[in-house]
Amino acid sequence: MASGMVDGADGEKTSWTLIEQAASGGREERETFARRYLPIVERYLGRRWARSVLARELADATQEVFVECFQGVLARADRSRGLAFRGFLFGITRNVAARHEAAHAARRLTPAESAVLAAIPSREDEVSQVFERAWAESIVDEARRRLEARAEALSEAARRRVEVLRSRFAGGESIEEIATRLGITTKRAYKDFDAAREDFRSCLREVVRLQAATDASADVDPMVVDDECRRVLMLVTS
Repeated sequence: MASGMVDGADGEKTSWTLIEQAASGGREERETFARRYLPIVERYLGRRWARSVLARELADATQEVFVECFQGVLARADRSRGLAFRGFLFGITRNVAARHEAAHAARRLTPAESAVLAAIPSREDEVSQVFERAWAESIVDEARRRLEARAEALSEAARRRVEVLRSRFAGGESIEEIATRLGITTKRAYKDFDAAREDFRSCLREVVRLQAATDASADVDPMVVDDECRRVLMLVTS
């Protein structure tokens, strides 16, 4: 999934810049917008319609969400609301889902199909958490890509630190196992792990700031950034 955040002479593009350019018809920006948000929409609809006859409409409904975005709805998003775009896109996705559900409810369904469809509203809180978690994971993925790109441009030691972090969290290896595999001391591996973790937090803050900022140079309340970072990490680790 492309990030859509790296652009221009200053190397930064806010999420709101991408959103507004996608709304105005920029082809590249629309493709980037779709790549970034499509997995989130798919996961939400997939969970909402699990074990339902509507599951076969997942691809069509997902496409419909982006058609609505690009045919005028996206232009109504308010960049002054910072991080609120998450809720804006959730609202569009939920409305598309509700229309499909209403259309199916008007058809002749088996009692079992009707029961599954009728139960969807009662699962709204549970399913909305799928959207929230998928959104959080997309932010963490972007921070990880930033960390890896930065390390690649720096040094072998920086790349090793990223490898230690990746092996610990994604690979599930112990620090001792990582040290043995990489041929470094356990003490060095622990230092690399701590340093890489701090670097990741810095990248995460950058990604969140660019989601909240009205433009690349705009100030964002550090407390807002910190709160969102905590929320993101809580969602992906819960």
